[in-house]
Amino acid sequence: MHRVVQYGVFESVEHAVRKTWQMITLTLDSIWKMLEGILSVKT
Repeated sequence: MHRVVQYGVFESVEHAVRKTWQMITLTLDSIWKMLEGILSVKT
């Protein structure tokens, strides 16, 4: 199943910033867990 969502100009910017922030925090959290040894580097 595929869903298409269309945003206005300002909504699309807000959505893009929010998704980018989510990816940044996920990446940094994963790196931190690898450094602490909680998450395997192989993962």
